[in-house]
Amino acid sequence: MIQFKHGNINLKLKQPAFLVGNGINYANGCNLSWATLLVSILPDETREVLLGLNPGEEVSDDKNKNEELLKEKLAGLTYPEIAELADLHNSDKESTKRKIVNKIKRIEKRQKSDDNNKKSPLNTFVKFCRNNHIPVLTTNFDHNLLSCLGIERRKASSGTCEMPFWFYTEEENKNPHKISYRYPFRAYFAKNEINPDDINNEFAVWYVHGTKRYINSICVNNIDYARNIAEIDKLIRDKEQIEIQEWEGKNSWINIFMTNDLVIMGLGLDSEETDLRWLLRERYVYLQQMKEKNQETPYTIYIYSKDSNKDKMPAGKEALFKSLGIECVPMKTDDIYKLKYLK
Repeated sequence: MIQFKHGNINLKLKQPAFLVGNGINYANGCNLSWATLLVSILPDETREVLLGLNPGEEVSDDKNKNEELLKEKLAGLTYPEIAELADLHNSDKESTKRKIVNKIKRIEKRQKSDDNNKKSPLNTFVKFCRNNHIPVLTTNFDHNLLSCLGIERRKASSGTCEMPFWFYTEEENKNPHKISYRYPFRAYFAKNEINPDDINNEFAVWYVHGTKRYINSICVNNIDYARNIAEIDKLIRDKEQIEIQEWEGKNSWINIFMTNDLVIMGLGLDSEETDLRWLLRERYVYLQQMKEKNQETPYTIYIYSKDSNKDKMPAGKEALFKSLGIECVPMKTDDIYKLKYLK
């Protein structure tokens, strides 16, 4: 059990799990925002039209330098729509998703390794989760979280790389070609395999929007989000099944999302995060069913950065989250990943 204590909030988390976004990369020294990355892979003419750039002018990788530019020029566009534009006007043989993955790989090579810094936000976070057997869900495609794990690279057909472990269905065991790399809901990264009965209480990294390891799995455009929702809905439509020992989504990150105490950090969860906001709504419906049966329900905690009075959560977003039973916790950015509020 983990104690969450911050200000006047004091909660006992019996079965915690984290959902983390790109904020943890910012805290670790990477300034590249998701918007900047998407804009950087747009075809030149489209980028110049959208941002009013001169021919050949590039967008800086520095998040702080171009944040206001992107906010002003791309107001009214969601991130999935930017990705759609990249697809629509892409004349290269290289796909948009391949460009995104290659960009991430170049950033990882360019960024100074912080693996040996025991006090880095990534190391602090991973060490805490590993020591306390807490599963981690992430919307990131990169493997920065894995760099702190000491995961041995396993042999794959395409060479040596980090390979996830899988929980296979009976059908997949009989026919491996049935495995969907587009929806790797039952794939996880860990130093060692974990028991299927322990996924809610054991440390592993689960990629909810796909991973650079499987390019087709990454969720970037509207079609990806729509397909993601459709596939998840098949698993959770009958929520009575979630309490059954052998429900279809048992060995997946969706089980963790629906049933654990969920601490969300480093994640904007703005309007473009359609699948996760929908899934938070589905989680709320499920927890209400549990309450009707007089069962104890887990907490949902959303930690967001608030370094000044200007950093306010939009009123509509705050109202939505509160209506879904989410505890919204403002916190200084530097304090979020120090985890001193967890004991």
